[in-house]
Amino acid sequence: MGIKPLFVIHSEDAFADEILTNNDIKDKVIVNYKEIYKKLDWLKQICKTKDIDFLIFSRNDQVKDRINIGGITKRLKLGYTTVSSLEDDNFEKNTSSMLADLLNMAAKSSKDARTESNPKKIGESKTFSLIFDTEQLGCIKFGVPRLLDVLKKHKIKATFFMTNLVRQIYPEIAAHVVSEGHEIGLHGEYHEFLQEKTKDEQAQKISRMISDIGKITNVHGANFIGRFDEGTLNGMIDNNLEYFVFDAIKKYRYFGYRTAATEPLITKQSHSGRSILAIPIDVETYNYPLGLVKKMVQTSIAQKEKNNSTGQHITILMHPFRDGSLNHIKDTEQLIEFISNLGFKPSRIVDYSSALVKNNLKSLDRSVLQ
Repeated sequence: MGIKPLFVIHSEDAFADEILTNNDIKDKVIVNYKEIYKKLDWLKQICKTKDIDFLIFSRNDQVKDRINIGGITKRLKLGYTTVSSLEDDNFEKNTSSMLADLLNMAAKSSKDARTESNPKKIGESKTFSLIFDTEQLGCIKFGVPRLLDVLKKHKIKATFFMTNLVRQIYPEIAAHVVSEGHEIGLHGEYHEFLQEKTKDEQAQKISRMISDIGKITNVHGANFIGRFDEGTLNGMIDNNLEYFVFDAIKKYRYFGYRTAATEPLITKQSHSGRSILAIPIDVETYNYPLGLVKKMVQTSIAQKEKNNSTGQHITILMHPFRDGSLNHIKDTEQLIEFISNLGFKPSRIVDYSSALVKNNLKSLDRSVLQ
């Protein structure tokens, strides 16, 4: 992709530094993650001097000291991935294997197992979508295969928003996701901040993302939450995407759940008349205990029962580096059983969005892009 990464290695991960040194990787920094937020100006200057596009961390916030790295990428406005193991057990072994995978990345052919949308009539049944943001190497190498087993057991087809970087490193796993009937959507080339680019640059980036993922499946939608602006919306429409997802999660609080339902809406270009569907994410599992996630699901259902213009559909955002870890995979299965027992049937986002277009388009609210 012609991008330039900077490896950000925890000072305790000497094995990772050794691997990079043996491979003559010079764009790296060694820092104690416990002190990293105090050194953001230093890190920012290094990234500016070296013209860095994205960061590669040796740990994520699910292992060891559990230092949050999301705040670093947001403040530096840079894309990221990690080579981190998903668990403390076998941390060095698993992390080393993914670092080697990254360094040894080579072009591989993948089986084309395209799947089309299968719209279901909205309003007559209750549906839910599981979506998995997949941007870390551990997500796809360890988390995704475990999740595929659980999804297959419960006969669920899901949506995976996947960066081009992890697809290219693990093309066989991405192809397996498609062959199992799941949808793959866009998540950035390397989880970058698109709003830092011009409108034309964003459109070109989205076109490249589609061309890459399009090697194994048709691309219908995207998840750029927290990293997009109006230029991105225009770029998605110009590239004929059918939908994107947006964050409706922040209205949840421990003792004050949201009081108004959020429905899908249509975003339309004023100059072309073309449009794209905006699909709300109702529930997120990240760093929430299972009991609270269940409460979020119940509250979201209650609100949608009050406003049934587009039927009862719940979208749940998950992350393979957490929900596919050995520490949480049982919670993931219990959540699936919980919502299934409430009478909800699984649906990929592309199927839900296609059903909206087919059955309920006139009832949706609209916004206009200039």
